[in-house]
Amino acid sequence: MKKRILAVITILGVMLIFGCSEDNSTEPNNNSTYYPKTVYERSLDDPTTDLYLSEEFVYNSSMQLIRMNDYSSDGLLSQYFEYQYDNENNLIKWDDYEDNGQEHRIKKFIYTARNSEEELERVENYIVENSEETLYSYNTFEYSDNVCVRTNIFYIEEPDYNGYIEYIYGSSGNIISKIYFDANGNQEDSERFYEYDDNNFWVLNILPMYDEYEFPFYYQQNNISIEHTDGSQFVSTFEYNEDNYPTKVTIQRYWNGIYEPGESTEMNIEYEMN
Repeated sequence: MKKRILAVITILGVMLIFGCSEDNSTEPNNNSTYYPKTVYERSLDDPTTDLYLSEEFVYNSSMQLIRMNDYSSDGLLSQYFEYQYDNENNLIKWDDYEDNGQEHRIKKFIYTARNSEEELERVENYIVENSEETLYSYNTFEYSDNVCVRTNIFYIEEPDYNGYIEYIYGSSGNIISKIYFDANGNQEDSERFYEYDDNNFWVLNILPMYDEYEFPFYYQQNNISIEHTDGSQFVSTFEYNEDNYPTKVTIQRYWNGIYEPGESTEMNIEYEMN
């Protein structure tokens, strides 16, 4: 569930421009910048479940996100991410540690200059074993009118998993549809559709946001209220602070219009301001 939340929300710099979309973000009304600090979560399907610390964000003195901690419901650190930037504030490396650091994966980000700006050209994915990095897959990206319209996925030793994802945007700049294809151009998965509210995306000020298997950098402006594919729907409702950032998110899953227990959750978000 947490992976899905991070995709709907998923992670990472300070208002950076990487060319996948123009930065037309909504500024807070009081001229302060909201940075997510902690997320507390609980299951909606178990009334005895207490809120627990789910996500924790750590910043440097420039308010760049340098680490995100991911906790399990028993309070243990289950996964954490560390981020490195170049002198232009581009994210260049992402370390992903799971199983108390026993499993280590790396993402490296390669840029190219376009229209005097840096554009993400390629993401390389490595697994680390005994301090040795092995490239196992990489993604390349295609652009149109300053937005990324396609992600190409290549696996080094498992080409059967190759494919691509195409994106369709709405007038607000948010992605309203994703379509998945295999390497032969056959639609591989059900098309996903998204609807949004009109308020500030809760991680707006630590964009770019990252979705590990789909979209690398995306300036999502608003919060997703409905995500649906075929008969499945995730419906989110929000409570907001005075500057229209969500402080509470309730996510419920439905199948063919009927509530489906097991994947519904409540998130409470705390921010720090700069």
